[in-house]
Amino acid sequence: MSKHRDEWCAKWVQGHPNYSGGSQHMAIYLRRLAEREYKRLFPNPPDDDEEFALLSMDALCELFDCNDARTARDWAAKSGGCESDIGPKFWKLPLKTVQALRAGKNS
Repeated sequence: MSKHRDEWCAKWVQGHPNYSGGSQHMAIYLRRLAEREYKRLFPNPPDDDEEFALLSMDALCELFDCNDARTARDWAAKSGGCESDIGPKFWKLPLKTVQALRAGKNS
C-alpha cells in the first residue's frame, strides 16, 4: 500500500463521526469505506517515489485555469495530487504533471 493512501485513509477514519477509537470492528469497516473513497477521489494515485511540486490555492487555480478552489482541488485530485501536510491551502501535485500543464500553456 502506498504511503499517500495509508495516510489519507487514516486521516479519513479518524475524522469520521462514527469513529470512537474503541471498536475494532467499526475501525475496520471505516477503513474499508475510506479505501473506497480514496479510489474514487484518486483514480491515479501518486507514486511514493515521485517528485512533487507544492502549490498554493492561487497557483493551483491558475494552473487549471479556473476561478474557484473547489474546482482546482477536484482537478488536482484527478491529476494525482493531494493536500499537503501543511494544510488545505497548499496542495502537492506530481512535478511531471505541473511541468506538462505549464508546457501546454506556453505553446
